[in-house]
Amino acid sequence: MKDAAPSAARVGAVLVRGGADVSDASEETWGSTRAVVASVVERPDYLLFDLDPYIYAGDAAPGAEPMPSPDAFRRGGDAAFWLKEVLDVMSIKSYVKTSGKTGLHVLAPIVRTLRYDAVREIARVINEHLLHERPQALTTEWDTAKRRGRIFLDHKMNVRGKSIIAPWGPRGLPGAPISVPLTWTELARVDAPQLVRVSNARARLKRADPWAGLDARKQDLARKIAGDG
Repeated sequence: MKDAAPSAARVGAVLVRGGADVSDASEETWGSTRAVVASVVERPDYLLFDLDPYIYAGDAAPGAEPMPSPDAFRRGGDAAFWLKEVLDVMSIKSYVKTSGKTGLHVLAPIVRTLRYDAVREIARVINEHLLHERPQALTTEWDTAKRRGRIFLDHKMNVRGKSIIAPWGPRGLPGAPISVPLTWTELARVDAPQLVRVSNARARLKRADPWAGLDARKQDLARKIAGDG
């Protein structure tokens, strides 16, 4: 039987000592490297999982990224649901959106109690757990040639200075596809990674936004990991 989530001991071990609560962190982010490190800028307000399908629909140039395809998106959706199952067991509520390209972003809003290195390590441990459970379907391999046929789990976006496309943000690609927030129920029905574009976004915007008020849904990740959340 597959384990539903990594053990608290494995994940809890990555929490850094001395991670200040946001109330104890400085608002001053200028003047020196020390000021930045001691500030709230060093504490993320979300835990991010970036899921990129390396599922090729046909012939592609060596080293080229896969083109969007329903099969790749469906398999990426499967990976997102496996991840959601793990996070649910850990009592971490998660949200999903399309990347506007081929993949998905799964995000958990968190209060700013931990530094980036701790949050990144938590994401890495969870990804490694998923890889252990689904080695034929998933990969954490940084050599792109070795990702072929699997979904790449990227934890290294959890770092100061990295960014992802904002919800409802258009991509600089043909047709101007948009990164669309979805409910988990919607994800189960969707089979197109670029289902919303600038040309048809107005109709989608009339529906409820699943990510509305996300700032008010922040969770204490340190307490969740410790089992107190």
